[in-house]
Amino acid sequence: MASAQAPDPYLQLLRMYRTDPAPAIVSMARMSSSAISLALLRCVPTDPTAEPACRRADLLAGAMLHLDAAEQVLAPNSEAALVHIRAGQFLLQAAPDKAVFARRWHALAARLFLVHGHAVAATAILTEGRTRYQEAAEFFVVLGLITEWRAGVAGIGWVSSDLRGAVVRGEMFDDPLGFAGAGSSSRGSVMQRLETASADYRRALAAEPAHAGARLRLAWVHLLVGDARVWEDVPTAFLETADAEARLLARLIRGTTAERERKSDVALAEYREARRAAPGSQTACLAVSSAQALNGDFAGSDATATECLTLGNDPEHVDPWTLFRIGLMDATTTRWLHDEARRP
Repeated sequence: MASAQAPDPYLQLLRMYRTDPAPAIVSMARMSSSAISLALLRCVPTDPTAEPACRRADLLAGAMLHLDAAEQVLAPNSEAALVHIRAGQFLLQAAPDKAVFARRWHALAARLFLVHGHAVAATAILTEGRTRYQEAAEFFVVLGLITEWRAGVAGIGWVSSDLRGAVVRGEMFDDPLGFAGAGSSSRGSVMQRLETASADYRRALAAEPAHAGARLRLAWVHLLVGDARVWEDVPTAFLETADAEARLLARLIRGTTAERERKSDVALAEYREARRAAPGSQTACLAVSSAQALNGDFAGSDATATECLTLGNDPEHVDPWTLFRIGLMDATTTRWLHDEARRP
């Protein structure tokens, strides 16, 4: 009597990921590149006569599991992370009817590499996505982010610092983009890159007018360069239909614009709406405190600041402003990708 076939450990990880993702991610991150290559050929054989081990649902779970594993190893080893990216791309190619998922997956993968300073790898991932899955708003947004990142390399370290306060204080404008003593050619280079980024965000909106991420990033770039079109980028009509995360970001950008314009009462109203959208946001809380002080309510400002100290201590909570500032995908889209990948 033939013995039962031993379960495939790779397939077990893919299916574990749907119900118990944390240990699955750790195990996948530890898997060697040779083991991954062999497992992929069992999952999706290149031999058309061979029976694939993976079902349709396994392909999306596997792609997302590899992306999460890439994030785990990316900081110390970008080459190991790229092994997981290529594995995810291989699995997605076997799921041609999942183009929307694949586009968002490539956009998130590119953003992850960009945040860790790997702009060349991020560009390569983005190019692969654009070549295979056609143009989409997500890709134009990442193009703009890469250009923003290059503007930062040219003169602004905004990945490591929060620029909102600099904008409010006028440092971004009194000394354009914070260049103390920098030559006009450097300032011009940064401004040119930011204009290119804004053009990419406008292309994203032309492809998908309701794309909240593109609208918010366009407003952010306009805020950085002192362009009054911020109010047009995130108008009241946008706020009425946006989710809580997008409302928070839009209100913070609008409030910062109002502060810059010395409209302290408008800024306070915007920041209070930001807090209503995301009561756990320490950024929104501190913005309210700042605006209260600008309006002469120093006692209220102190009380709010004390309240802010109780926020942001939950390790499971990441302030959406932090994700936005460093250029990561909005939490809503990231959750969508994980939810889709973990469907039975």
